[in-house]
Amino acid sequence: MTRFIEKIATEGLYDPKQVLGYSETELLQIERLYEVRFEGDLRQFMLEMGRSDGGLLGDDPIILYRESWSVRTQLLTQVELREELSSLELKDELVQQGLKELGPSEKEFLFSIEAETQYYFLKTATGSDQVFHYDENHETVKETGLSFLEYMKQLVKEYSPQDYTICRGELIVI
Repeated sequence: MTRFIEKIATEGLYDPKQVLGYSETELLQIERLYEVRFEGDLRQFMLEMGRSDGGLLGDDPIILYRESWSVRTQLLTQVELREELSSLELKDELVQQGLKELGPSEKEFLFSIEAETQYYFLKTATGSDQVFHYDENHETVKETGLSFLEYMKQLVKEYSPQDYTICRGELIVI
């Protein structure tokens, strides 16, 4: 089976020795703490490179790698996104896009923030690998048309630095 990082790193440099994921036990703890469910490519990503991508992208835009963010900050960021999505007054439009009744029941998992106001997340309750985009400036949510794997490949093309900087984030250990 091809490792997740090998699927996305076709155009980027990284240190394979610095790629670090979570154990199955830790992943179960994260799922409980964040009220999410990791499946498919997202699960493979978390197991293989959830803590560090070995410098492939760094912590911009993948918020999971932000060393300066504590577990509390990571949790609060997830909660804030869910609250933002729940408070949108665009419910009819969201229903049409398959996002009815956003909030805790959808188990959104935010993994990327671009340009400080562009949020990318998965709805883990459905088990779908479809990436969604929330634009904070315009308060809109839409499907990106990209799977998690496709989105990550796109990020590598756009963000992969010429020389890698190792960033290591933490979602569970305090």
